[in-house]
Amino acid sequence: MKKISTQLMATTNAKHEDLKSFTPRKSTIDFIKQFARSYNYNSKLHPSLGGFIAN
Repeated sequence: MKKISTQLMATTNAKHEDLKSFTPRKSTIDFIKQFARSYNYNSKLHPSLGGFIAN
């Protein structure tokens, strides 16, 4: 899996303590990563059924 992330665009006046409140918890990031790894799309199925989560 590629290591791609979105960088936080902060103003030059913002302090590190202020930015800390905008970062998601590690457990949230881990959940999203696991979901992304297991999500699949099958274009042969009906569009409403195309996306599914594989075990």
